[in-house]
Amino acid sequence: MAKPCSCCGEIISTATEYELDFSGTLTILFHPRCYAIWNEERKRMTDERRRDRPSQASGA
Repeated sequence: MAKPCSCCGEIISTATEYELDFSGTLTILFHPRCYAIWNEERKRMTDERRRDRPSQASGA
């Protein structure tokens, strides 16, 4: 049964889909292209959080 992409909302009709299961409480499905966009944004946000976090200076 075709299911909608969690990113764009369109039905996933390709042979390949990405399914991410978060502790059995949340499952998200993506087209390959939508997954790539989501993953790049996730990495960018992680990098920004690391950069904005105060550094852990030793001895301070």
